[in-house]
Amino acid sequence: MPNHIVRRLPNLLVIGAQKCGTTWLYEQLRRHPYIYFSEIKELSFFGKRESNRDLEAYGANFTGAGNERYVAEATPGYFWARDSSRKFFGSGPRQLRLATPQAVRETLGPDVKLILSLRHPVHRSVSAFMHHFRRGRIKPEDRITDLLERLVDFEFRFGIIEMGFYQRHFLPWERVFGPNKILTLFTDDIRSDPVSALGRVAAFLDLPPGDIDGADETIHSGPKLAISDNALTIDATDPRTRKMLRENNQGKAFPRISRDEILELQEIYTPDIAFIEQRFRRPDLGWHIARQLEDFVNTRSPAR
Repeated sequence: MPNHIVRRLPNLLVIGAQKCGTTWLYEQLRRHPYIYFSEIKELSFFGKRESNRDLEAYGANFTGAGNERYVAEATPGYFWARDSSRKFFGSGPRQLRLATPQAVRETLGPDVKLILSLRHPVHRSVSAFMHHFRRGRIKPEDRITDLLERLVDFEFRFGIIEMGFYQRHFLPWERVFGPNKILTLFTDDIRSDPVSALGRVAAFLDLPPGDIDGADETIHSGPKLAISDNALTIDATDPRTRKMLRENNQGKAFPRISRDEILELQEIYTPDIAFIEQRFRRPDLGWHIARQLEDFVNTRSPAR
């Protein structure tokens, strides 16, 4: 009698946000014996148009799952929920994004559990800006605050600024799944006590912590930053950063982010910072305190 492959679909998603430690979560949680993660981290299934979603191909990513309690994948772009009332929602094919939370519920059911990791939105936008420069999508002469005037072009492609408006993306997920299905972590906590952060995940999933080697290991994927002429830029003296830039054929000119631009970003994110600190009762995060250039070079947190 031929073997019949039963393909399980995920009942656990790491939904983002981008540049907020999702790679760290993926690398740590995939070691847990009760969780089966897809070999490819970012499947981006629900980020595609419905007509382009191949459910059978999606399920093929989980054929290796056995009796694990959870089958999972991690795509940080899922957190980017779209709201048709937005000024720059657009109507063209390139601009249209799907209602991701509802699509997840319709495909995976109402009981899927969701893990979200958030980072100070200014730090997140700076990290994303430098990431897209490294990928060749940002030019050295581009300014991060120019993106505020060009959201209609940039928010749909990269989300460098847009993704940091946390309230507008979080609330659609909460409306569709309810607060009990979403665990929200903060990179501040992951950096200060990664073992406790993983303990929170285990409690959320009703799992024993398990043997997760390297729980205190922070994964750094972004280039190291430095202050030059009163502006933030890439630290080309760092050996790891130089190697990273060579791999992407980057030259010697790098983007710069001034103190005034950091303060401008802090201002535009003020309502979302207040929402996060109040919604999760975490004024201790200190996100409301204006960022300084030194804050970006003295510490590191998971960048992906």
